Amino acid sequence: MTFLKTPLSSLLFLLLTPLSQTTFANESAVNPDEDAPIIAYFAEDGTPSTDKNEDSYYYRRLHETLNGCYYVQDYYVKNDQKQIDAVCIRDEIDLASWSPKSLQGTMRFYNDQGQITTQYFVNNSESSGTISSWSDEGLLEYEAQYKDGEPHGEVTFYNDAGEVSTELFFINGNRYLGAFNSNGERVQSGDDFQYYRVLTDSDADSFTIQDFYKGGIKQIDPIRITDINDIYAWQLTSPDGTLRFYNQEGVQIGEENYDNGILNGAMKAWYPSGHYELVGYFKDGEQSGTWKTWYESGQIAFQEQYEEGVYHGTIKHWDENGQLRTRLIYDEGELVEETHWDEQGLLLPVYIGDFDPSDDTCSTNREWIKLDSDNTDNSNDSDSADASTDESTHTLEEVQSMDSDDFDEFLQQYEEQNEPRNGAFWKLWPF
Repeated sequence: MTFLKTPLSSLLFLLLTPLSQTTFANESAVNPDEDAPIIAYFAEDGTPSTDKNEDSYYYRRLHETLNGCYYVQDYYVKNDQKQIDAVCIRDEIDLASWSPKSLQGTMRFYNDQGQITTQYFVNNSESSGTISSWSDEGLLEYEAQYKDGEPHGEVTFYNDAGEVSTELFFINGNRYLGAFNSNGERVQSGDDFQYYRVLTDSDADSFTIQDFYKGGIKQIDPIRITDINDIYAWQLTSPDGTLRFYNQEGVQIGEENYDNGILNGAMKAWYPSGHYELVGYFKDGEQSGTWKTWYESGQIAFQEQYEEGVYHGTIKHWDENGQLRTRLIYDEGELVEETHWDEQGLLLPVYIGDFDPSDDTCSTNREWIKLDSDNTDNSNDSDSADASTDESTHTLEEVQSMDSDDFDEFLQQYEEQNEPRNGAFWKLWPF
């Protein structure tokens, strides 16, 4: 039977070959019978035949059937040396298979000189427990813990002197790389970690990693990286492909697309309910086209236009009730028009100036008030004592009722009669 023995050089850096892809034999209490019938021949690559031929490298004997087990044993053709100890095969269909699926028990392999090379336990051809492997010279090479046919636990490698040379840890067949706390800092697995990372694959130019929450739920799908430094970095600089994110319930909450570390393509985010939170696009690492965000209720919140990473076009903002509250128009990153509405849909004043407009801006009768640059209300100064009678002073309701011509005239009069100090004043922007 076959044992796909992985070179140690690749094991040290990557993975043990999953034993679910290999097959093994099982020692039993059956006494080998040299007169037991030969039921199959196999070429060195495992190709079966019913008769011996020039390609035959192994042959298989059926010793007996006992308690639902077909006990078979494989031998080397060239010297009749056993290749395995007798093994239980439970399914008759596997008797002439080089890779039987129904193996059961403790497995031992030997080279053609009779030296043991491998030992472990299988159940339906999936290995569990400790696997030990020896070199052709009889030196212990490694010991590995397996579960359901995959490395799971400690893997220890030994040098020619029998000393431990390397110790690795595997989780469900993947090499464990390290743990991170909630801030993305590397920590020891015994500390208060929140995530851990495994290596799932690699080639000469890249590595494929995957992150998990502490409880074993995946935090991302496997992602290819091209910078070896990213293996131990929480913030990746070289992802390549689609990076999908999940919450601790296993629900997808995000998706990003990369070309060798550069954002390129759609970016999406979802609320746990499944409603979209964000949809946007990148081109060569810069925001591009239409971006949208939503409230968790499904009501749209923002719609933005980008070109080469800056605002270009119309920007809109809605409140949670669906009322349009803000409309901005940009030209290559420069704001050229600004309009705001209150929760009832009434036009609001827009501040143009050099002080913080977060304080009160209108008097109780909602008249326009000229303000200093230091945010001081000057409506009671002698210079503005007659502001309420100035023909350029109007209530918001009056301004809102103006047509475009009247509004332009009002704005011109206001600016002429109320020259703002340091450009600090309020005005309404037309539709």
